[in-house]
Amino acid sequence: MGSWYVERLLLEKETIENSIVSLGVLNLVTDMNSDEVLNTDFDFDNETYNDLIDVLSAIKVMYKNKILNDEEIKILETMMQFQTFKGAGDYLNLTSITVSKAFSKICGKIGFFLGDKFTNIGFVNYLKEKYNFNDYETVKIYEYLGD
Repeated sequence: MGSWYVERLLLEKETIENSIVSLGVLNLVTDMNSDEVLNTDFDFDNETYNDLIDVLSAIKVMYKNKILNDEEIKILETMMQFQTFKGAGDYLNLTSITVSKAFSKICGKIGFFLGDKFTNIGFVNYLKEKYNFNDYETVKIYEYLGD
């Protein structure tokens, strides 16, 4: 069993990282002259970004402790780069089905390692509490996740 949330975090890594950056223009006035300066703010309190950091940190720890091997790391890196099973499969000379199953299994290992909302059950419970989902809505989420 995979971890839908871990999969989404890894596949949307670039979008998540970009979402914490806010660019703006500051006007500085000196001697009655106005110069525009680029102002960059970072939202490090973004929950999704922090979850992504947890996943990336777990991958490093799991690799260091030989819970993930070189082949699994290569599949993760390739999926984050290509973001499709076909693209990753072509690059790795594997079928898209093989990549899909491997990616799901690896994300499941990461989710299990982290526990809580990083597993499918934990994620559904997190959503149920956060958004006050009823039983019908919870069942629909499980159906969507394939569990």
